[in-house]
Amino acid sequence: MKFTDRLLSALQNLRRHKTRTILTSLGVVVGCMSILIMVSIGFGLSESQQSMIEGMGDITKITIYNNQNFGSTSNTTTGTTSSTTNAINDEKLLEFKAIEHVKVVSPLLQLDDLQAKVSAKNDIYQADYCPIVGMSKDLINEEYLGLEEGIFPQSSTSTQTTDVLVGADFAYLFKDTRRPEGQNMIHPYEDGMGYYGVMGQEEVLPEKQEPYFQPLDETIKLTLSSFTESSSTPKETSFKLRPVGKTVADYNLTYETSEGIMMDLDSFKNIVNQARRDAGLPRKNFTYSSVVVYADSIDHVKSIQDTITGMGYEAFSTHDTIESIQESSRSIQMILGGIGAISLLVAAIGITNTMIMSLTERTREIGIMKALGCRTKDIQMIFLTEAGTIGFLGGSFGILFSYLISWGINYLAWQPKGGFIEFIQFIFTSGSGRISVIPLWLALFGLLFSIIIGLVAGFIPARRSLKVSALEAMKYN
Repeated sequence: MKFTDRLLSALQNLRRHKTRTILTSLGVVVGCMSILIMVSIGFGLSESQQSMIEGMGDITKITIYNNQNFGSTSNTTTGTTSSTTNAINDEKLLEFKAIEHVKVVSPLLQLDDLQAKVSAKNDIYQADYCPIVGMSKDLINEEYLGLEEGIFPQSSTSTQTTDVLVGADFAYLFKDTRRPEGQNMIHPYEDGMGYYGVMGQEEVLPEKQEPYFQPLDETIKLTLSSFTESSSTPKETSFKLRPVGKTVADYNLTYETSEGIMMDLDSFKNIVNQARRDAGLPRKNFTYSSVVVYADSIDHVKSIQDTITGMGYEAFSTHDTIESIQESSRSIQMILGGIGAISLLVAAIGITNTMIMSLTERTREIGIMKALGCRTKDIQMIFLTEAGTIGFLGGSFGILFSYLISWGINYLAWQPKGGFIEFIQFIFTSGSGRISVIPLWLALFGLLFSIIIGLVAGFIPARRSLKVSALEAMKYN
């Protein structure tokens, strides 16, 4: 018997008992819907978590700390740091860079034994405090730093002025020396009454007020103060800085992207050593309390982090957080999928019951088929085809209703409330805040699973059909 003949026979038998077929298929519909909706909510949760992970910063970044140095002592005269552990120095940076799959290594070097002041427009605008960081040239580019405006520092032969980047809110550090104290600074989000808005909700923040000057249009004077043991008066050395770009604030990398100054590591060291020379101090032996390492791929973050930890340093990356979140997401998806599978199990019991009833009702028909020479394998395949058809019909309608319910759930989470086109874009855009996500492969899996459940449920009745005696069946009324 051909497959088409078996399929036509199965459809004819199912149509003969429409109500029973519909009710049995409805059980599969509910079971398929339960699995798809439950798992889709898990995928929606995973998508939200992924968006949160992406907001945590570059997931290929590893930050190295030498926390043992926090308890060490620094000698401002010699510029050395005493520590019982290996300090992170330039030789260690080369070791980090030699690790396989490491793409960029850069220390984040701040001033530790010098105080910095900055001023602009012939000292009219002054800031008594300014964070400064030196970093590798490999880090000062569009791959790792975002620019609000301007360009990245280019190689320069000038010894008089150093090209630097300034943070997004750098200009708001300055006070106007011509104004009375308490009224001489501009805050970026102040509305004139001292109200700053609700942080974390960008839509309620007022527009930034204009600062006293635009840093990219001015030359900044940097004054470093050095303290020596022989004098109570600090020795001051001034440098000219030329801001060429303003960065987007990225606290995941370094605070200076918001309110500080960023320059390449060599320029930073030259400025520090010049200030020390003018104060009569020796060159500084630079060590680093923190270093950022970028892997060439997220797949290699864990191995690089383990290697660095094995070298005796503390290493942190978002990989640990990502693994924890993903494991939690997988557990939730399995739990939700298991809850949905219970409904499909109940549907399987319904299919088995329907097939057994059909077998009982068609015992005489089976006997006649055997008497006419129909192979028992074909009779078995007819029952399996009927069961598989019920699974297919239930799975197909289950997928259809699942998508409708998923879209309904997402509509409740849809905030913009625009037109139909905007809603369609919302439900098909990854990371847009969807609660329920049904990828195509999940829908196909639901259909395949429903068919398999139908076949498994119809296997017992199909096997029983083989044991029906032709002579006894023909006597059955």
